[in-house]
Amino acid sequence: MGKAVALVALVALFGLSQAGVTPKVQVYSRFPASVGTKNVLNCFVEGFHPPRITITLMKDGVPMEGAQYSDMSFKDDWTFQRLVHADFTPSSEAVYTCKVEHETFKEPQVFKWDPEF
Repeated sequence: MGKAVALVALVALFGLSQAGVTPKVQVYSRFPASVGTKNVLNCFVEGFHPPRITITLMKDGVPMEGAQYSDMSFKDDWTFQRLVHADFTPSSEAVYTCKVEHETFKEPQVFKWDPEF
């Protein structure tokens, strides 16, 4: 039990030096985009600390149904990463975005999916 407490203390201590690391966000489709063809929309958020974060995939400003969240993981530098994805069928009229809320942002940030990316 002593090793676990020491590890938690070490992570907490190291975490203090990582406070305030801003997330990097990528929004992309799993396959090349084609209007009317089923696909998967991904929002990959990495390099942030602390781990408390809210990630929401949206279509026309409304949260998308069926979004799935990977487990939170951390990288070698002890910053965190997470993938959120949802099935979708691209439409030429719709705007797809990923909204990210993290304490390093003054307000939620919205990242738009570019079907050409």
